[in-house]
Amino acid sequence: MKKLLLALTLYVVSVYSFAQSLQPLADKDSVNILLGFSKRVYKTDVNKAIRLTKRAYQYAQQAGSVDGEARSSLMLGILYKELNNYNESLDAYRHALKLFETLHDSTQIGLTYNGMGGVYLFNLNHITWSSYYLNKARTFLQHDSSNLALALTNLGSLKLRTQKLDEALVLYEAAYEIQLKYNDLPRMSTTLNNIATLMDAKKDYAKSKEYYKRSLEIEKILENPKAASWTLLGLAGACCMSNEHKQAEVYVREAMDIAKKYSYHKNYIHALQYLAYECEHTHKLKEAKDFALQASSLADKHNLPHIKGDLYQQLAFVCEKMGELKLALQYQQKHSIYKDSIAEAERKAAEEVAGLKEKTILASAPPSSADYWPWLSFAVICTASIGFIFLRKVKPVPAHAHETIAVAETISAAHETPLPDIAPQPEYNGQATLPDMVHLEVINGQGMKLINLDDIQWFQKDGKSYHAFTEKGSYRVRQNMTELEDSLPKGQFFRINRSVIINMEALNNYSFWENHKYIIRMKDEQKTEFTISRNRLREMKESFNVYERV
Repeated sequence: MKKLLLALTLYVVSVYSFAQSLQPLADKDSVNILLGFSKRVYKTDVNKAIRLTKRAYQYAQQAGSVDGEARSSLMLGILYKELNNYNESLDAYRHALKLFETLHDSTQIGLTYNGMGGVYLFNLNHITWSSYYLNKARTFLQHDSSNLALALTNLGSLKLRTQKLDEALVLYEAAYEIQLKYNDLPRMSTTLNNIATLMDAKKDYAKSKEYYKRSLEIEKILENPKAASWTLLGLAGACCMSNEHKQAEVYVREAMDIAKKYSYHKNYIHALQYLAYECEHTHKLKEAKDFALQASSLADKHNLPHIKGDLYQQLAFVCEKMGELKLALQYQQKHSIYKDSIAEAERKAAEEVAGLKEKTILASAPPSSADYWPWLSFAVICTASIGFIFLRKVKPVPAHAHETIAVAETISAAHETPLPDIAPQPEYNGQATLPDMVHLEVINGQGMKLINLDDIQWFQKDGKSYHAFTEKGSYRVRQNMTELEDSLPKGQFFRINRSVIINMEALNNYSFWENHKYIIRMKDEQKTEFTISRNRLREMKESFNVYERV
């Protein structure tokens, strides 16, 4: 009987242990996993990304994770913007901002402001609010250079929108320098595209085409079809203005095919708009009108009022050239109504922003003397009353005790508690959104090119220059060893000494040499050797789980 009870107990314990092993992930861990999946799929399936992010938001609330709830809200703001649901996007951003402020996370606060400014600038065409939020973003991101470039790029686009071209160029170039330092290829491509747009505005179409082509080269290597289609449209516009109409139409058609294949509605509408523009310049007015009307219909369908407003003006010009003056006047009136609505929104925004700034000034201003006098009077009366009562009841102090009291007062003053800070300092997180590096821009005899990180065997310092080594040869790189170490994937590259960073996949073996040093041998044909200290070798073994072999 005892054996039976013991067996039954062991069975129950084993079943319970097995059941425990099948418990789902903690809600907090599930948040990170779901947000990771959402970031991977949102470029191809926004609705699926929204479902994943909403589930992450629910898990964060269940786990009581303010950080998880805030990051989920920030992601929802980005996703709703992709679907042109601007009110939902701004609501999600505002909720994220409120939560990040409680966490004092300056980087995430700055990124949230940047997202809100982007909605107002690129989607709602509101200059005042975009300026307010983007300048806020720059303030919060000023100590985080990798993300500061985001705010600088958007501020450059704001200056470009208001025709302050030289100021825009300074901001774009500052952003590009930061992105180049971190080898942030996706954002480098965006900035190059924006500089090209600026050159269009300056009517320097030769330079704009050069920048567009550099941007397109990066996008094709990164396999980012959405950005590639956008750059192709820019190239088409520059070619059209340079009277290269056949090439312009090739670029537009290619952009349209990409947008249609991946259901990039906004890009497809812009492609139709560019086709109408191209047909107008080649005097195919009926086709121009048809393309513009198609674009206008789709802009209505997908809630893109700012594109709709531009199309009214385009249709007015085309109809006027076709002799349809009555129709041209109707479209011009619609465009005027649209511009008036934008002007009214800007007026209201200016008043609201001025109100916000005034509240901030009042909140930060010291109280006036009129605010102090009732409390001072009350304090004086209370002090006088307490002093009178104390003087009546207190006994005289003996003469020999005065010295003891003086010493005690000196000790008390020396240990006085310091005044607390007015407000806690925001938390700093310098690498919040820096994307994983996949390619690296290098320099050879013919110019610059992009190579895959997997092809690089090691980086080495040679005097004042730095080189990347591959099976096909070596290339010069702009970054120094510290910048490379900070930006390269930690699970793939390791710095073995001051002058060398190796790709662990290219490591052949290592063995003891002398004086607490080891020899590292690579897999290249020459079996290149480097030295590594015992301490660095221990760190490498712990990080990559490798073992000594001769």
